[in-house]
Amino acid sequence: EDIRMYFGEAIALYFTFLGFYTTALIIPMVLGFLQLLVSTETVAFFCIFNVVWMTIFLEVWRRKSNELAFKWGTIGMTSLDEPRPNYRGQMGIDPVTGRIQPQYPRWKTNVKMYCVSIPIVFICMLAAFIIMLISFWLEDYFRQMDSVWTDQLVNIPSILYAGLVCVMNVYYRKLATFLAEWEG
Repeated sequence: EDIRMYFGEAIALYFTFLGFYTTALIIPMVLGFLQLLVSTETVAFFCIFNVVWMTIFLEVWRRKSNELAFKWGTIGMTSLDEPRPNYRGQMGIDPVTGRIQPQYPRWKTNVKMYCVSIPIVFICMLAAFIIMLISFWLEDYFRQMDSVWTDQLVNIPSILYAGLVCVMNVYYRKLATFLAEWEG
């Protein structure tokens, strides 16, 4: 309740979820530990239990979050985000909020998204996938080599791939921001 009063309902709901989830994980943790001690043949039953447990957990959490929303008086409330400052469009009345704000034709956004953005994202995903396959191929190649350096060489593709993923992630974020701005 103190968190809600200080930070607001959204943050309080987040921390309530974390506490609820942590407490709920005690049951699968105990059963998983027992399953580990007993035998590995019971893994399938533990997996089935986890599916059932997760379904029950989600239903119980939905009920609890609705109770909190009712208690806090936030049922049906939504937060309205301000449009981005770079958002271009003619001023018009938003049918959802009723406020005057810039409007951009949906069809233009869709054309840009389907004809440019999605193909670019697909190409980026394909490039990342090909780089991953090359990394696996190099690892396998180094494993089959009969050399004194085999143990060291096997790790190099994974290290390079991890570094490359970090670098590519920076550029993918810049590209995503650019495409979002460009779409309208």
